[in-house]
Amino acid sequence: MRATHGKSIFIGMLFVLSCLLTGHALAQSSASSSVDNEILLNGSSPFEDLTEFAISGNKEGIKSALQAYESQAMKVENALPPTYRKKLKSLVADIKQAERQHNYNVMALKSPEAYRTLIEALDRSSLKIPAEVSLLDYVGFRYLAVLHSKPNDWSALEHAATYAQENWNAIRSKVTDKSLRNAIDITIDGLMKACTKKNAAMALFAAQVDLAQVDLLETFFDKSGK
Repeated sequence: MRATHGKSIFIGMLFVLSCLLTGHALAQSSASSSVDNEILLNGSSPFEDLTEFAISGNKEGIKSALQAYESQAMKVENALPPTYRKKLKSLVADIKQAERQHNYNVMALKSPEAYRTLIEALDRSSLKIPAEVSLLDYVGFRYLAVLHSKPNDWSALEHAATYAQENWNAIRSKVTDKSLRNAIDITIDGLMKACTKKNAAMALFAAQVDLAQVDLLETFFDKSGK
């Protein structure tokens, strides 16, 4: 009986220890995800700037944005899963080559894709502002870049509009501000109708509105914590 009692205590202690270790591992995993998200979000910012500078042909701005990314490139790459890391490195190589060749159209088109790669790699479980908000931001920049290229690639724009709709559908029910929700419904409808009509002016306006509304969405989720 004494041996059985001792065995039960030992098993109980092992169970408690296992729970403690599991909890510690989960806490470490959560902390790691949070840190990785911060690294990836910081690393994504220069690619937004690069898109705008490439479209405007701002050489100094392009140089500054590339330096801003390079200063954190190693940290960003280490935070990425292998598939995303490979894709990002390829895009960055294309961007640098385009910069050397002064090919600003290619830079403008590749930079939003680098931004999207980093956003899609985020750990969504620990984000206060959903990744879908940033992906709507991507669509706005994608539109600007494609519209800057001649002739306009309406197939690419239609694909981006569909992507915007998919991401908006994923978070629409969480946006309890009815005015904001309706405004974004109209904007995405505008992105799609511009493609159907092949109306560049309409597409440009819808993209600019989309980018402005991303700021409103970020504020909404930041305040609501949803």
